[in-house]
Amino acid sequence: MGAKAEENVEIVKTMIANGLIGRYEAIRQHIGDNYACHLPMGLPYGGEYSGWDGYTRVFDKMVAFFETVEFGPNECMGDDSKVVVLSRVKGKLRKSGKDIDLPLVEVWELDGGMVTDITFALRAVQGNEGKILLGFGDLVKDFHTHIIYATNKLI
Repeated sequence: MGAKAEENVEIVKTMIANGLIGRYEAIRQHIGDNYACHLPMGLPYGGEYSGWDGYTRVFDKMVAFFETVEFGPNECMGDDSKVVVLSRVKGKLRKSGKDIDLPLVEVWELDGGMVTDITFALRAVQGNEGKILLGFGDLVKDFHTHIIYATNKLI
């Protein structure tokens, strides 16, 4: 991985580590005015978000939905313009008290040290634009964060 790719991975890791705990001063410098986030509409906090206000609104909605929430472990792979994050979201739902543990795949796009877009793989699946081909958790116990995913263009 080259220097630019390593820098992008570090930016994403910093943002993940600080976002949920509300340390926005550590991440504000990496959100551009053209930032966009695409969360699956099936989620209670799903939707399209943009700019700094959109970035913080996602976390406000998540905190309202979950009694407790955590992400991880996170595995990040990147290049000069994208970082793919394989992770899990675990928490307790505020309304029902149910525990959840879901796989999470995100594609972060960066330009000049600024995050310009975060897309969740499930958004493409939900919009019938792609398909999860295999979740390794279905085959290997406790191997939850890895999936094989492809857009319809590749299938």
